[in-house]
Amino acid sequence: MERVESWSEWIYWGGALAVLIPILLSYALQTIADKVGIPHSWLAYVPLLQLYLALRVGNCSPLIVAFWVLSGVTLAVLTSLLQTLGIGIGLPLLCFGLWLLWGAMYLAFAFFRMAANRGLSGTVGLLCGVPVLGVFVFLYIAFYDGFVRPHWLGIGLALLLFGLPVLEGVSTLKHSQPEVEALVADVSAFNQAIRNKHGQITLQKLKEVMESSGLTAAVENIAGKAAASDEPSRAGAVGGVSKRLIEPSVTEQSAEPAPALAACPPGTVPREGTPPKGTALWCRRVEESAAAKP
Repeated sequence: MERVESWSEWIYWGGALAVLIPILLSYALQTIADKVGIPHSWLAYVPLLQLYLALRVGNCSPLIVAFWVLSGVTLAVLTSLLQTLGIGIGLPLLCFGLWLLWGAMYLAFAFFRMAANRGLSGTVGLLCGVPVLGVFVFLYIAFYDGFVRPHWLGIGLALLLFGLPVLEGVSTLKHSQPEVEALVADVSAFNQAIRNKHGQITLQKLKEVMESSGLTAAVENIAGKAAASDEPSRAGAVGGVSKRLIEPSVTEQSAEPAPALAACPPGTVPREGTPPKGTALWCRRVEESAAAKP
């Protein structure tokens, strides 16, 4: 329940980080552009145009990037067309892999040149490609010799572009908070009821505990809301779990007793050993059985 009580705090902290981290990286890119003398450094705060500015800082040609993007779109269309026609797509997939490798190498070259333009070793720039660590390396490249005055207009534009989607997401999460808290409370009650049970927990006992704790109604309620909000996959998953726990399975409903094995006729007994192929019943007379005894 402590996690449920801190639900709002996690939402607000996550939303704040989702806005502040992109703005911090944009300010770092603006700092690098100002220090190496690249004009229009305010482009660092505009999505997509950030890529153009980063290429300028790394002395890379934007035309090569445009050709790379165009070739990637062409490969995607060609692969989809060949798949529709039922033709092998091995060669396009190989080309697609080479296309990704080309882009990664060119991006590494851009970071290499960016670090070199800042008076650092190019190897430091290559570390920008390392997950998590690359963020701190990029900030070091920007701020190791001081800060510059930020473009407040650019920061305001970034707050608008990054903040609106985040605010919408936070609002959606806050709207669903009561339902999540109610479901977690039901699950906690269900777990407590299970702990209080002793002995073997059968399916019938589980059903009874779910019904008494209200978890059954909660699961069915969520499944119904998911179905009403055009989420068939989610509704099917939740509804399937509730049906398996509440209703007897198809196997239980349609299970029939296995037919009894055929017995030997009166006056005969089953023969020992393996019956011949295609013989379901292999018997012998009682006299033969008695004569066989010493």
